[in-house]
Amino acid sequence: MISILTLHEKETEKKQLAAVYSDLAAKLSDDYWDMHFVGTVKECSEYLQREPILDFLCMDICVKDCMELLSVIRKKYKESPLVLVANINIPPTYYLKPGIRPDMILIKPFEKNSMEKSLEEFFQDRLLQMEDEEQQDSTTFVVETRDGKTFIPFRQIYYFEAREKKVFLRTLHEEFGFYGTIEELADKLPDTFLRTHRSFIVNKAMAETLKGNWLTLRQGFGVPVSRSFKPSVIESLKGQKNG
Repeated sequence: MISILTLHEKETEKKQLAAVYSDLAAKLSDDYWDMHFVGTVKECSEYLQREPILDFLCMDICVKDCMELLSVIRKKYKESPLVLVANINIPPTYYLKPGIRPDMILIKPFEKNSMEKSLEEFFQDRLLQMEDEEQQDSTTFVVETRDGKTFIPFRQIYYFEAREKKVFLRTLHEEFGFYGTIEELADKLPDTFLRTHRSFIVNKAMAETLKGNWLTLRQGFGVPVSRSFKPSVIESLKGQKNG
């Protein structure tokens, strides 16, 4: 699945972009494209509080307070390619800044053929990069479902849980199930993850406190800790405090 967040306030231009996305989804990929549109900075901020998985960002800086929001977004979604939409009257010095780092710029008013061609080249190039990174990238975990491949940054994963003959990956508001075993997963994950139980692996960065046989994670999550894995959990928490 390919996830795209678009901040744009004009309905006519939203429809133009949505139509282009749909055409490109059919042309460039077998994956389902999840296209989320918002019209204000407030809507966008509320959506981002859910910590969604985002493969692409499209932001119209003509929307009020968009530049302030973009500075925050780019810190959190460094890996997500950014299409920046600007008015022809806005000087490039306003948005070509180190903290924003757009990967592509669309200038309004849109010229249909030019916009479609530019977006096709952009998405085609980025999708090929995603395929290459799948083989060598150490910052994302790839889940395959009937909607296609979903690329989930390790930093957004809270834990993995084995149940119902599958493994489930947990982010703040979503759960992704796939076939496999915790044992296989433990061998593949980087050392930023820690086994706590025969059925659980956690992201060390999400761990907060250990009380008895229960490890509390950020945002109110928690996982059990079995006797055999407790020493390594205690050692990991000590390391985080010392670090």
